[in-house]
Amino acid sequence: MTRMKCESSHTFLWSSSKNKEYLVNDRVQHGLICSVMLPSHYTKFVDGAGVAKRTKEKQNKFFNSYENHIQIEYNKSTKTALLEESASYNDDKFGEIDIRRCAVKIALKKVASGKNVGTATSERKTWSFQLSDKAEPVSTHIHWAIRNCINDPEKLKLSILNVVDHYKNRHLSCDPSSRCRYDEIYEPSRTVLTDPVAEKLLLGVLLNSNISKYPKDYVLGKNTFYVESFNNVINIYQDKRIAFGDKQYNARLNLAVCQWNENVDRDFKSTKS
Repeated sequence: MTRMKCESSHTFLWSSSKNKEYLVNDRVQHGLICSVMLPSHYTKFVDGAGVAKRTKEKQNKFFNSYENHIQIEYNKSTKTALLEESASYNDDKFGEIDIRRCAVKIALKKVASGKNVGTATSERKTWSFQLSDKAEPVSTHIHWAIRNCINDPEKLKLSILNVVDHYKNRHLSCDPSSRCRYDEIYEPSRTVLTDPVAEKLLLGVLLNSNISKYPKDYVLGKNTFYVESFNNVINIYQDKRIAFGDKQYNARLNLAVCQWNENVDRDFKSTKS
């Protein structure tokens, strides 16, 4: 609503909306919902801007209508995304699931020091100092092995088990592209395994890992970063510190899905190399 004044100093109030609901309030609430602002943010905004605040009843009335439109857009977005995703798969690969993450790194850390598994008196029984520098590089090698196994489960398993020989400074089975194979002056950067107990502990961790037991489930080398990135988007819309009602929760989740589907795999620009 605006107060207008003519040259003769006559004034009158002019309403931008004939239905007296004032469209500008709808637009403000639309921005409030889609920008994932909380009610407390809205209150601070209207107080700081010096504009009128919608009553709780009118806010709820608008939201009850608006959530239906969010649901419609969600249905369209998920249907389109599913069609696009399924079209990117070959028929024989669709539906296969593979996750690279395994527990080898965690298990190896337990046998690499006395923490959580024993004391100095239990060294060479439940843990070995010679494994203290192996957790990170072994994990890195496993990821490399998955990416280079050419969908061959047996090759993947052999490559992983070859870790033991590699750290014993035996490199006959290492990949030809590895520095340990072609560099004549190569020297190990990690502690060489000379203790049979350390060798046994390392081999035990590798053999007991799921990736070694079920290598065929890991040969595709899928990443989990899509899941983690999507969870980050959800956290933007659904603050974990706040307990939302069912309608607010579902609406915010649907908005997160719409944003994710709209922006995933889009081209990016960055000034950082």
